[in-house]
Amino acid sequence: MESDDIENPPEAEAIVAQIADCCEDPAYSGKTFGVISLMGNRQAELISSLLLKEIGAEEMDERRLVCGRPYDFQGDERDVIFLSMVDAPQEGKPCRMIRDADTQRRFNVAASRARDQLWLFHSVTLNDLRPECLRYRLLEHCLNPKVLQPPEIGDTSVSELRQRALNSSERQGTSPKPFESWFEVDVFLKIVDRGYRVLPQFSVNERRIDLVVEGLKGRLAVECDGDEYHRLEQFESDMIRQRDLERVGWVFWRVRGSDFYRDPDAALSELWEALERLKISPRHSWESDREQSETEIDGQDRIPVTVAGEEYPKDVKESTAQDSNHKELEQEPTSREHTEGRLDRVLEYTRSRRRSPEEMPPFDIQNAILRSLKKCPNYSCTLKSLTSRVLRELGVLTRGNPRLEFEKRVMRNLGALKRKGFVEDYKAKNKRIRLLS
Repeated sequence: MESDDIENPPEAEAIVAQIADCCEDPAYSGKTFGVISLMGNRQAELISSLLLKEIGAEEMDERRLVCGRPYDFQGDERDVIFLSMVDAPQEGKPCRMIRDADTQRRFNVAASRARDQLWLFHSVTLNDLRPECLRYRLLEHCLNPKVLQPPEIGDTSVSELRQRALNSSERQGTSPKPFESWFEVDVFLKIVDRGYRVLPQFSVNERRIDLVVEGLKGRLAVECDGDEYHRLEQFESDMIRQRDLERVGWVFWRVRGSDFYRDPDAALSELWEALERLKISPRHSWESDREQSETEIDGQDRIPVTVAGEEYPKDVKESTAQDSNHKELEQEPTSREHTEGRLDRVLEYTRSRRRSPEEMPPFDIQNAILRSLKKCPNYSCTLKSLTSRVLRELGVLTRGNPRLEFEKRVMRNLGALKRKGFVEDYKAKNKRIRLLS
């Protein structure tokens, strides 16, 4: 057995609980998930077995949910990636330092597999790690993600590159590496001047993209079709490459050299619109967003200590709201008394909407579970009868496969209530659920 092939059950349970919550969150509808263990394969196997019990094989298949090591995801991506750091400090001693080249490659693969969102689950703090350790750098990035323009491109600084681009004699020769043309250099500088982070000749699955514009909330592939560099055969090859990458989630925007040099501002006007549409912001904008987000979450529940992640996308947070006139429904229950005081409003609101079971948000299902238990003798009922009670509380009639699917959602939301300490299960003649005081 490898020395680093260990398990961390608390981390595994926290990841499974978060994935179960995400499966019930409308903001993650249709999103694919992946779990990567940063130390060996035993942790990945443990998480996979727990997920099978918690959300089931069918949900895992729909989410393309795979648990493995970084190299199991080589050349593959998911919308949301959950990383498990696994290691934990022992007897107050700091964790051993890891900074070898092989581990760096594994960490780079793991941290770059997420298209939309990255979660890092960890049992260590920065105080348990040395600044030179790769785990320290990963944790520091997830606690305070930054999108900065690299100061150097290849062997050339951005300021030197700008000076060389203005020198007509320089432009008679080949373009600086890694750029394939001076056209790419000119487009690169235009985008950088707007405050964006731009990576030239970005490598993806042994393919290269001319320029990639990155932000906290997404990225865009920019292809520069220079008339003197892109013959018909080259263009056809580029389009095949583009289609292959679009199948795994990349979005492309192309600009022709003749259009750019005729009127650069007009040629790039649609690029700025595409970046805005994809919510890819320049540095000054996302720094402002971060300050606003930090202000908004003051006084609210924060991410547990065991979790660090990329900033929760603003558009995802907004999409969880059901109605601007019912903002109290967006919050999770914080106490039994507080919950009971809101159940009447929740039920009235739910029934007025007359939604089908698949449209019911997790909050409504969880509160229907609590309300149905409150009506039972001793605040308890059999697990088998719970779905029927919840459907009555919600005023919904359903049967057949839709009912079976809804029952799965009830069980997942019941698991969320258990983790929050609202209910517990116990065994009498049959398996039962009861409301906790």
